[in-house]
Amino acid sequence: RKKKFLAKHLSETEKASKESHSRYQNELRKVKEEKESILQQHLLESENARENLKKEHEEHLQKVKLDLQNHEINSQEQLSEFKQKHQNELNEIENEKKLIIERIQIESKDHLIDNTAKFEASLARLEEEKKTLQQKHETDINSKHADLISIQEFHESN
Repeated sequence: RKKKFLAKHLSETEKASKESHSRYQNELRKVKEEKESILQQHLLESENARENLKKEHEEHLQKVKLDLQNHEINSQEQLSEFKQKHQNELNEIENEKKLIIERIQIESKDHLIDNTAKFEASLARLEEEKKTLQQKHETDINSKHADLISIQEFHESN
């Protein structure tokens, strides 16, 4: 009787142990599946975030390049306008010089010596103005060029 009871109790214990082990295995499998699912989801989200950041970076880089190109175009246009303005000023000085020469040729011989001295003074003044304007023009061009280079270096460094 005792053996029968012990055998029955052992059989029930083994059955309960197997059921418990089976539940444990099922729970463990569910946890592993859930863990794998969470990991896959995290990897997918990380990849999407990385792709989005890469896309945003590329878009920003394109915008910076476009801004730099536009700035270079504007700077070149400003430099061209600046050169044209100074060239016009130099042309005006040359025209003024020609007008002075023409006036001197028209005036009478009596005033020729006096007018020649005045002309030379005017010519010297105009030459000084021309030199001053040319120096200013060169300084301004060099400054604009230096600004353009520093802007380009700044954009290239970014």
